[in-house]
Amino acid sequence: MIPRGYPKINVPPNPRVKNYHPDLSPMTEEQVAQELLGLMGGWPRQIDNRLYIIRGGNPCELRSSAAVCSWISRSLCEMLYFLSGPGYVPKTGVRRVLLAHAEPITMEELLRICQSQTDAQPGSGQ
Repeated sequence: MIPRGYPKINVPPNPRVKNYHPDLSPMTEEQVAQELLGLMGGWPRQIDNRLYIIRGGNPCELRSSAAVCSWISRSLCEMLYFLSGPGYVPKTGVRRVLLAHAEPITMEELLRICQSQTDAQPGSGQ
């Protein structure tokens, strides 16, 4: 049963990427961030109030919530199921929420990770 005041919608039985609990009550911003960071293996990382991932062996900045949601959806081959209404973290707030909780990293560390991934590729001479 959906608690009073919560949206009445059809949602899949157990989507991985969501902003609500099984009873459809809203997750806190910290819970959403931890859920997303857990699903994405701790990525994105934060450098100077900017979010970065590695794409094609290079650093890539995620400049908007739309870019973050698109990256998550593509990476997991799954849609994001975000409910809207009072108390729910909106998709437009995903970047802000992740910025507040993403692990900081330096650009030098990020470039080192990029290089180590490139070196481990077949045909890279290793």
